[in-house]
Amino acid sequence: MFLDCQSHTWSTLPSMGVARYSAVAGVVDGKVYIFGGCDDRNSSKWGEVFDPKKQTWDALPMPPPYYSLPTMCESIAIEDELVVSMNGALTCISYIPSESKWKIGNQETSELNRCWHLIENVVYCCELGGRILWREAHEWEEWREGMGLESLRETLAASKLVNYAGRLGDLWESNKPLMLAQGLEITELDEELPGHKLSNSGNNNMLIFWDVLAPNKLEIWCAEVSLETQGDMPD
Repeated sequence: MFLDCQSHTWSTLPSMGVARYSAVAGVVDGKVYIFGGCDDRNSSKWGEVFDPKKQTWDALPMPPPYYSLPTMCESIAIEDELVVSMNGALTCISYIPSESKWKIGNQETSELNRCWHLIENVVYCCELGGRILWREAHEWEEWREGMGLESLRETLAASKLVNYAGRLGDLWESNKPLMLAQGLEITELDEELPGHKLSNSGNNNMLIFWDVLAPNKLEIWCAEVSLETQGDMPD
């Protein structure tokens, strides 16, 4: 056996202006945009953009007051035009790089919609109870349920592959005494958030991941779903 050994030079990427966790990011026109995740919500570097060609981080304009929360939950980049994100207060906020402007979107009606994923200009998400929801990327109206996945719902609902979003787990634990003092039922975070995950394959099919607790082991399962339309209704 002959091994072809080659040397590689690894370069260190420049650091962001502030340390972050529970941030979100999206790529538009080859640049990486990152929002939130810093303790100081009034930081001038609450949002930053990384230019791979220049190897530089630059601060973005500050979003409108009360929207620059430390914890960010979800984000997607739409058609190299804008990055849409959702903050910890469930408000959608978008950044439009070509205009260097922020746009305030809708208030989400449910904190249980997680794992946003964009496939062919349709945004999909996971919901507690094993459901897959969708909405048009540019309409951003109310979520609608994808059809044809009813046989998977019970299995997906039992999955516990929860994304704790960094500080979310700590925040949940710290709020338990307050919940108890208010007479509320104490639940675990994995009982409140969907436990299945979405991705996509190279042919724009949807991939769904979930876990199955088998005897003496934990299995990770995956299903590939072909996305078709019925009229104007994607499944």
